[in-house]
Amino acid sequence: MKTILIIPASALGWIISWLFIFFIPAVEGTTCTQGNSNAWSLSLAFCSPISIIYFALIYIGIENRRYLKWLSLPHAILIPVAAYIAFKYLWGCTILGHHVCYVSVGGFEELYPELWQRFWAPVQLLILSILVVLLYFYWRPIRSTMPRANKQINPTGNNTL
Repeated sequence: MKTILIIPASALGWIISWLFIFFIPAVEGTTCTQGNSNAWSLSLAFCSPISIIYFALIYIGIENRRYLKWLSLPHAILIPVAAYIAFKYLWGCTILGHHVCYVSVGGFEELYPELWQRFWAPVQLLILSILVVLLYFYWRPIRSTMPRANKQINPTGNNTL
C-alpha cells in the first residue's frame, strides 16, 4: 500500500522539478519593461520554497528508483541550460553588482539592484546542486543483495576454497 502512494508522489515531484528548472530559462526570456524585475522576484519568492516540496517528493521515491529514474531524463538538457543562465547572473548580479535587467538585456545602467537580486543566482544554483545530488542517488548502481563467495587466502600461497 505504501508503494502505491510513493511512486505517484515521487513522479509528481519529478514533474514539478521539470517546471521549476524550466522557470530559469523562462525568466531569462522575459522583458525588462522600464526595469521591471518582477519575474526574478517571483521565481525567488514562489519557486524556491516549492523546491523543498518536490525535493521531499523525489527523495521518498529513492527506494523505487528503478521505476522512477526515467522521469529525470529531461534534466539532462534542462540543468545545463539553467546552470549556464544562473552562472551568468551569479557573475553579473552577485559578483559585479548589476541589476538583473542589465544582465538580461543590457542597458539599465542607471538602475541599482535591490538586495534580493544578489541572492537570486546563488539560490538557483543551490537548488540545481541539490537536484544533481538527487539525480546521483537515482542513477547510482543498485547494490546487489546476493552474498559474495568467501574466498580464503592461504599465507603459504596455496589458495583453496
